[in-house]
Amino acid sequence: METLKAAAIAQSLTTLLQQYNDLQMILKQESECLQATVAETLLDITQAKYQVLNEILLTKQALQTTLDMNKDEPIEGKLVEAINLLAVSGEVNLGGLWQQLHTQVEACQKLNAINGRTIYSSLDITQKMLQVLTHQDAKVEVYDNLGVMS
Repeated sequence: METLKAAAIAQSLTTLLQQYNDLQMILKQESECLQATVAETLLDITQAKYQVLNEILLTKQALQTTLDMNKDEPIEGKLVEAINLLAVSGEVNLGGLWQQLHTQVEACQKLNAINGRTIYSSLDITQKMLQVLTHQDAKVEVYDNLGVMS
């Protein structure tokens, strides 16, 4: 594999690792915000998250171009193949960088899943409160402003 391609792959992996580090930091901020129920800050965090996700997509597309792949083709298999080929040829060993990236992606996926469950739980609670306040839940008895059960 040519040296230019190896350098491009190494640069893309390094960029992806930094982007996933940024994403992990944003997901942690999102988690804190969700727990504190700070809606205003959550909007800014969501925008930052989508910006980083878009940057990740662009980096992956550039990597697909470097690896002579179609846009619809999954990148992981071809990337691992290229990393192994580079290691065997003695050009460069990107295995450690690949492992760091893989670990970082898994950490982001876990945080995102936790945040998703938090959002779902908050939404469920809000919907139940709305049902109580609009008297749509027949099981819940509430008192009106005169103290009479309705």
